[in-house]
Amino acid sequence: MELCEERDGEIFFDCIRHDVDLTHYRSALESAGSFQAVEVANRDVPYSVSISVVRLQESDMKDMANAILAGGTLLLIPFRETADSVADVVVAWNGLELARYQYDVEYARSGGLLTGPGFKKADMRVANDVMSRLLVDASDDGVFEPEFVGRTLKASDYSAEWHPPERIGSFARTELVIFPHPFDGASYSYEHPTFADVTLDLFAYPIRETDWADASSILADEAERVRKIITLIAREADWPLPTFQPDQISSVDGRDVLCFDAMVSVTEQDQASSVTCLSIAEDKFVKLRMTGSQLVSHDELAQALANTRVPGESIFMAKVRLESD
Repeated sequence: MELCEERDGEIFFDCIRHDVDLTHYRSALESAGSFQAVEVANRDVPYSVSISVVRLQESDMKDMANAILAGGTLLLIPFRETADSVADVVVAWNGLELARYQYDVEYARSGGLLTGPGFKKADMRVANDVMSRLLVDASDDGVFEPEFVGRTLKASDYSAEWHPPERIGSFARTELVIFPHPFDGASYSYEHPTFADVTLDLFAYPIRETDWADASSILADEAERVRKIITLIAREADWPLPTFQPDQISSVDGRDVLCFDAMVSVTEQDQASSVTCLSIAEDKFVKLRMTGSQLVSHDELAQALANTRVPGESIFMAKVRLESD
């Protein structure tokens, strides 16, 4: 820290890196009730909070007198220690820094022969102070919102730059959902005025490959991935495995569109059907999925995909592709 460097060498001043007990900080976050789960040192969790605490130890005659008195009475008179501390807190997403905060906190402990050294209580007070202030600042800044991740990492801004059709057949566009991971993009839902059990969803998400010039091959691979996801969903629900109709490929306004139908027999009397259509726009897949009765034809779905304008390649994806090339 800069302050430690500036005052290095002073007789009555010292910077002491504080050993952070992460269990205190985990308890502080858990007690706030803002997160589904809080874990220590788990790399599989997308969001992480790193804490570094430095104690600015500045002794004066009063501190020295208290130490001498406590020592002279074999700690029957409690020993008191106070020090200003500085906590650096970094919030990261999958190892990429999103926000950094610095807090001035007071480290205060008292201990004696009967009460013990008091380290645990002092550490807990610091942890509660730091985490409570972090939660307020992070909430005010929207750090844990998906849009914040996108803005900070310079991912695609779907809320401003994605322009899908207002209507597809008789379906009207509703709310936008931005997914937490930029790889998953965003989606719009469409609602039918009469058939509420029929769902129509439009997705846009980046292509992972560095080259998508061979659109037909890229679309075929993505369609196979989507079929595997549908099959996995059926297996997890203990449904019979779905059956898939052959791909139907068309060209609309110069854009290749691939559609396929799927059928899952939930029970002997109840069958769930869906149609999925895929296309490529800019550096992204655009996907339409209709579940339930087919109220919109393949041709209408393909035209809707052709009419969808999406954001161009983001800085985030450009860096990802450059690093993987």
